[in-house]
Amino acid sequence: MLIRSDAIFEAAMGAAKVAREAVQMASEKWYEMIDALAVVNGPVAYKHIIDHINQPVSESYNVAARRRSRKTSYKDTAPFLLPPPDTLEPSPVEE
Repeated sequence: MLIRSDAIFEAAMGAAKVAREAVQMASEKWYEMIDALAVVNGPVAYKHIIDHINQPVSESYNVAARRRSRKTSYKDTAPFLLPPPDTLEPSPVEE
Protein backbone atom coordinates (compact mmCIF):
# COMPACT_ATOMS: atom_id res chain seq x y z
CA MET A 1 0.00 0.00 0.00
CA LEU A 2 1.44 3.31 -1.01
CA ILE A 3 1.23 6.12 1.44
CA ARG A 4 1.71 9.77 0.66
CA SER A 5 5.42 9.86 1.54
CA ASP A 6 6.07 6.85 -0.72
CA ALA A 7 4.32 8.55 -3.63
CA ILE A 8 6.27 11.77 -3.05
CA PHE A 9 9.52 9.80 -2.83
CA GLU A 10 8.79 7.92 -6.06
CA ALA A 11 7.88 11.16 -7.85
CA ALA A 12 11.15 12.76 -6.70
CA MET A 13 13.15 9.73 -7.80
CA GLY A 14 11.43 9.78 -11.19
CA ALA A 15 12.17 13.48 -11.62
CA ALA A 16 15.81 12.92 -10.65
CA LYS A 17 16.13 10.10 -13.17
CA VAL A 18 14.66 12.23 -15.97
CA ALA A 19 17.00 15.12 -15.11
CA ARG A 20 20.03 12.81 -14.93
CA GLU A 21 19.20 11.29 -18.32
CA ALA A 22 18.78 14.76 -19.86
CA VAL A 23 22.14 15.88 -18.52
CA GLN A 24 23.76 12.66 -19.75
CA MET A 25 22.38 13.16 -23.27
CA ALA A 26 23.48 16.82 -23.37
CA SER A 27 26.95 15.88 -22.12
CA GLU A 28 27.34 13.16 -24.74
CA LYS A 29 26.31 15.60 -27.48
CA TRP A 30 28.84 18.13 -26.20
CA TYR A 31 31.59 15.49 -26.11
CA GLU A 32 30.77 14.48 -29.69
CA MET A 33 31.01 18.12 -30.82
CA ILE A 34 34.41 18.54 -29.17
CA ASP A 35 35.63 15.30 -30.75
CA ALA A 36 34.43 16.48 -34.17
CA LEU A 37 36.19 19.83 -33.73
CA ALA A 38 39.37 18.01 -32.73
CA VAL A 39 39.17 15.91 -35.88
CA VAL A 40 38.55 18.92 -38.13
CA ASN A 41 40.89 21.46 -36.52
CA GLY A 42 43.47 19.13 -35.03
CA PRO A 43 43.67 17.65 -31.52
CA VAL A 44 46.33 20.07 -30.22
CA ALA A 45 43.85 22.93 -29.79
CA TYR A 46 41.42 20.72 -27.82
CA LYS A 47 43.87 18.58 -25.84
CA HIS A 48 43.39 20.52 -22.60
CA ILE A 49 39.59 20.30 -22.58
CA ILE A 50 39.61 16.66 -23.69
CA ASP A 51 41.98 15.78 -20.83
CA HIS A 52 39.82 17.83 -18.45
CA ILE A 53 36.73 15.84 -19.52
CA ASN A 54 38.44 12.45 -19.46
CA GLN A 55 39.71 12.81 -15.89
CA PRO A 56 36.33 12.73 -14.04
CA VAL A 57 35.01 10.15 -16.51
CA SER A 58 37.87 7.77 -15.73
CA GLU A 59 37.48 8.47 -12.00
CA SER A 60 33.79 7.57 -12.15
CA TYR A 61 34.62 4.31 -13.97
CA ASN A 62 37.16 3.50 -11.25
CA VAL A 63 34.63 4.20 -8.48
CA ALA A 64 32.05 2.00 -10.18
CA ALA A 65 34.59 -0.82 -10.57
CA ARG A 66 35.56 -0.58 -6.89
CA ARG A 67 31.91 -0.70 -5.85
CA ARG A 68 31.26 -3.77 -8.00
CA SER A 69 34.30 -5.57 -6.61
CA ARG A 70 33.37 -4.61 -3.05
CA LYS A 71 29.88 -6.06 -3.47
CA THR A 72 31.16 -9.39 -4.78
CA SER A 73 34.01 -9.66 -2.28
CA TYR A 74 31.66 -8.81 0.61
CA LYS A 75 29.29 -11.61 -0.38
CA ASP A 76 32.17 -14.07 -0.64
CA THR A 77 33.81 -13.16 2.67
CA ALA A 78 30.77 -12.70 4.90
CA PRO A 79 29.51 -16.18 5.85
CA PHE A 80 27.99 -14.82 9.06
CA LEU A 81 25.12 -13.13 7.22
CA LEU A 82 21.61 -14.33 7.89
CA PRO A 83 19.85 -16.30 5.18
CA PRO A 84 17.18 -14.51 3.15
CA PRO A 85 13.96 -13.86 5.13
CA ASP A 86 11.88 -16.45 3.24
CA THR A 87 14.16 -19.27 4.47
CA LEU A 88 14.02 -18.32 8.15
CA GLU A 89 11.84 -20.48 10.33
CA PRO A 90 9.08 -18.59 12.11
CA SER A 91 9.63 -18.06 15.80
CA PRO A 92 7.04 -19.56 18.16
CA VAL A 93 4.41 -17.10 19.30
CA GLU A 94 3.38 -17.09 22.92
CA GLU A 95 -0.31 -16.87 23.58
